[in-house]
Amino acid sequence: MTNLLLILTGVLLNAAAQLVLKKGMSQIGSIQVDINSILTMVLKASTNIYVWSGLIFYVISFVVWLMVLSRVEVSYAYPFLSICYIILIFLTLTFNYPVRTVVEMVSSSFAWEYFYYIVLDKIILLI
Repeated sequence: MTNLLLILTGVLLNAAAQLVLKKGMSQIGSIQVDINSILTMVLKASTNIYVWSGLIFYVISFVVWLMVLSRVEVSYAYPFLSICYIILIFLTLTFNYPVRTVVEMVSSSFAWEYFYYIVLDKIILLI
């Protein structure tokens, strides 16, 4: 059960990092592919609390994931990462981030199916 909690913690931190980074980059704005725009973005990102928070979430998630991989097989842990897609859909709706297209919703429904058949099956085996 501890392994499952570690896996879910890593997944939740990963999803939180995505949303916080998105908020930070939304404040910074769109970036063009030229050296001046990239340097400006780096300077703005280095002072944005949301970008820093997202990076911290990623670092913690990485450490948690290393702990997970030291305890379980990759073939067991990796399918749980699909939960991140589902969590992101719920969090985007909760925090009023737009879910833009029908394609995104359909692709998330595939994540649901994957979650149901692969991940829930693994959880049931633990019980």
